[in-house]
Amino acid sequence: MKKFLIYAFLLSSVISYSQGSLVLVGGGGESNGGWSDAPYTWALDQSQNRKVAVIYYSSSTSWIPEYFMDLGASDTAKFDIDNLTLANSQATYDSLMNYDVFFIKGGDQWDYYNTWKNTKVEDAITDKFNQGGVIMGTSAGMAILSEVVFTAENGTVYPDEALTDPYNWIDIALNDDFLGIFQGYIFDTHFVERGRFARLLVFMANWYQNWGTQRKDGIGVDDRTVLCIDTNNIGEVMGSAAVTIIENNVWFNSHISKDTKYTQLLNGHKYNFDSKQIVNGSTNIILEPTPPLNPILYNNYTNTLLVSGSDSLEHMDKFLCELDSAHGQIQDDIYIYTTKPNRADLLANKINQLNNPNTFIVDISNGNNLPSIDFSAPNKILFYENDWDILKDFLNNATNGNILKNKLKDGITITAFAGQDSKFIGTTFCSNLHNDVYASYYGNLEFEKGLNLIQKSIFMPNTFDKYTSSYYENTTSAIPWAMVTDTLAHGFYLSYDSYLVIQQSANKKSVYQREGRIILLTNEGTTAEKVSSYVYSSQNFLRQIVGFDNFRIKCQNFISWPVVEWGSVTNPSAINEHNTPKGKLLNITNILGEQTIEKRNTPLFYKYENGKVEKKIIID
Repeated sequence: MKKFLIYAFLLSSVISYSQGSLVLVGGGGESNGGWSDAPYTWALDQSQNRKVAVIYYSSSTSWIPEYFMDLGASDTAKFDIDNLTLANSQATYDSLMNYDVFFIKGGDQWDYYNTWKNTKVEDAITDKFNQGGVIMGTSAGMAILSEVVFTAENGTVYPDEALTDPYNWIDIALNDDFLGIFQGYIFDTHFVERGRFARLLVFMANWYQNWGTQRKDGIGVDDRTVLCIDTNNIGEVMGSAAVTIIENNVWFNSHISKDTKYTQLLNGHKYNFDSKQIVNGSTNIILEPTPPLNPILYNNYTNTLLVSGSDSLEHMDKFLCELDSAHGQIQDDIYIYTTKPNRADLLANKINQLNNPNTFIVDISNGNNLPSIDFSAPNKILFYENDWDILKDFLNNATNGNILKNKLKDGITITAFAGQDSKFIGTTFCSNLHNDVYASYYGNLEFEKGLNLIQKSIFMPNTFDKYTSSYYENTTSAIPWAMVTDTLAHGFYLSYDSYLVIQQSANKKSVYQREGRIILLTNEGTTAEKVSSYVYSSQNFLRQIVGFDNFRIKCQNFISWPVVEWGSVTNPSAINEHNTPKGKLLNITNILGEQTIEKRNTPLFYKYENGKVEKKIIID
């Protein structure tokens, strides 16, 4: 009987304390009465004695311990463990184990890794978790809790640096020999505000390529947002923004990410980490691209199109060389259409330095007073440094603008967009990205309809650039926001050193990445919703963050493969064009944009009900 009772007691202990709870905080200052109250109270409620140990690798203030007391903690203590002797003390271990909630502050994960690895502090954290305790980490304190940790041994890595050299194993310092609290994952924090989804994709690919025998999934948590994972491995999101879960689909050298499932969860959403299924997710908006993604209309535009991701002339050399020499005739005249001729003059000088002297700057602010041949003659046209309102008005309301608009869709003219003009080619674009670094945070991003040359899409030039990193929350959040609110199919993130070439062949349109790396976000049909939780209870704004159950994300290394294709009948993973009937003929225009009747031996443009424009010459 005694043996049975002892066995039963031990079995009960194992069942009760097989795993503790995790509270993963993406960073941001805690707020008494704000975003942090609910998840930090949740942590107290999961513990047995409601005692909190606040742990740091350096000296710290008493604010966090006092905050926990305000939330109902029974006791708190501050442990500033800043050296190996203190970290490896049995007394430190014994003191820590009196508390059921461990809160690991932010800072620098290398200081944690370097000071606490293989010490009694590491033992205390893992033992407490395995005994059913609650482990909390914010910012760097969260980053050290995953199985694979970015240790930051050689300093931080920014998204543009990670994308430039994704398999660098020195600067991208990853290791799996520290705490390893949450197996199978790599964590990252301050996710949207620092544009770190690109960095996390690289971490996942880098680990598998250089060190791993198994793929690791990724979890990214936004600032002022928390993922609370209970003892049943069910995670619930609390806070003002999103938790991102990326299921790894690395293909060694060919792709950093290949059609990988990309999920964003908002406040109140739940996820089962055992089954990798959403328990309670977005339901408010059903996203089915119209027309559906497969098939989809992309036959409206057949010109060869070059799209630069760079705002800086120093990164445009290969883009400009390809425009000059790889398409059409070498040293063809290149007409630069702009509303800022002084800026365009710098671009023209760059083209001249690259051995094409035949550049012409056309100021469309004065477009009505220029000869029509400036708009009808060019075989290659380049848009750069344009004020959108002036460009839009010119294309829609001026005679010469109509000529230029027809050139954009004549199926012949080599067309290029550079700098921030690149965002105009999609269905929708964000018009005030760089007006205010907090525009997305305060819900003030504004969107307009673009030229819709590539339908159901949004393009983000210069997404990752260390000189504009203050705007990362704007550039990162704008694409999924537009995809949800406008039911778009594709979002293209272009880095500062990249460009795209989009070409039409007989049966397909192909999008190729050149230089740098492009990240493609795809909506294949999902449910979604907008954020509805405030940072502070007293505020009157919501962040421009969306949740969605299933987008796909892709980032490849090779430039010889298309990033995406539309209309291929030979590629089973491609997206087929939808050849809808043209419908009735609406009008016929000449090269001046003037309506006319059908004439022989004259180039004319036929516009049909479905929006398609055909260029025809009827020969006698």
